[in-house]
Amino acid sequence: MANSPQPVFVVGTARSGTSYLHSLLNQHPLIRLSYESKLPLEGRQCYQQRSNLDSFLGFNRLLDDFIAMESGEDQNNWLVQAIERNRQLLFERHRKHPSFADLVRDIFELDGSILCFGNKMLRAEMCPQILSIWPNARFIVLMRDPRAVVSSQLKRFKGRRLPYAAIYCDIHFKWSFAHAVNRKNFLILSYEKFISSPLPGLEKILTFCGIQDTFYARQMLSKKPARSHAMNKWQERLTQNQIRQIESYCFHTMQKAGYNPRLALHQKQVSILEKCIEIGFEKKTGPFLRAPKMETKKHDTPILKLGPFISA
Repeated sequence: MANSPQPVFVVGTARSGTSYLHSLLNQHPLIRLSYESKLPLEGRQCYQQRSNLDSFLGFNRLLDDFIAMESGEDQNNWLVQAIERNRQLLFERHRKHPSFADLVRDIFELDGSILCFGNKMLRAEMCPQILSIWPNARFIVLMRDPRAVVSSQLKRFKGRRLPYAAIYCDIHFKWSFAHAVNRKNFLILSYEKFISSPLPGLEKILTFCGIQDTFYARQMLSKKPARSHAMNKWQERLTQNQIRQIESYCFHTMQKAGYNPRLALHQKQVSILEKCIEIGFEKKTGPFLRAPKMETKKHDTPILKLGPFISA
């Protein structure tokens, strides 16, 4: 549709600066981003499965699905409230342009006109699915020193295993180098460089998002200042052995990203079995933990759901 706002997605591993960038961009009056919302991807599945969307009753059931998806994330309460307050309006707009992509845009525009809408997401390999919905979507892909990322995850997430965190980080780097470099709809952003020099970095991001007037950049940073004091905390938190392990899991991608390994001498080869084991511990599934989650479709053989780790 003409004059539609630009879909923009902040992408990166957990603890790589995505939450900060998400909150910073939301300081702009014409940008509205959700926080790890399930609406873009799981929402499309619900949309495709629901019937009778041309009736108010059927459409309301779809909106109930959307609300249920977002109910577990407090930072998306505004999204839930906007849907709840505007059911009739959304139905009328959907009848005029009945598509999932337009419906999501309408939801984000309920509280006023915007230039950008989108989501913070934690897996770069989901970007192609986003592009299948919004071919003009743009992605800000964050990269951070894997040692800092893993250190922060170990501190923040109870039970997080170092191999899982390191493999997760390595997959993010590999996908980004393979699919995001030198593509006009991807902006790869070094967390360390951005935090060290936030104003020119933010102005570049706003321009990338299609916002030519960067007047608000200084005001945005005054409300959400960049804090560099924790950038190198990993050097205090990690043991020498932990540093060596992380560097071995991420050896090649670290070098390619400009993060020089200090202790590791080569890349650790990770088998599919090791990835499965780490996912099992992370998701509390597997033969020694508990029964794995099985997904079934009518008349189909049960499928073991292992997640995006395996195919990366």
